[in-house]
Amino acid sequence: MPISPEPDCWVNLHQMSSDFGQVFNEAINHGTWDKATLAEIGQNLSGLVNNCRLLGTPDRICRGDATALMDGLVAILRDESYSVDPDKVEKQMEAIGQPIADLIGCLYDHYAIASEIMIEDTTFSDWPDDNWISQIRPERVAKRKR
Repeated sequence: MPISPEPDCWVNLHQMSSDFGQVFNEAINHGTWDKATLAEIGQNLSGLVNNCRLLGTPDRICRGDATALMDGLVAILRDESYSVDPDKVEKQMEAIGQPIADLIGCLYDHYAIASEIMIEDTTFSDWPDDNWISQIRPERVAKRKR
């Protein structure tokens, strides 16, 4: 049974996604970089390390996706111009949006796998042990155990 990300982790992930939508709208529809919101995405990304249990592990799960996102943010923030270059904007948006999607997917996959490792074939002690609860294994976890 998958465990959910911690509440603060949820908040950071949701805020990053929402902020990306705002940056995308400003860049594509108005030709302007919303650098304050780009910086906020970076702050929320840093917050994930403290708020998402799996990112703080010694093996740094999902680090590559987080690094790719930070690289995409820094590339835009370093440019002093607030005007969007129409020839580059699609690649720049992809350099932010794809790592956000990859990072969220990586976290969800690893939370599901962590739950399988942590509570495999067990029920919580408060629950009756007469098999009244069914355990559902996510398809991605079942495939990795083969």
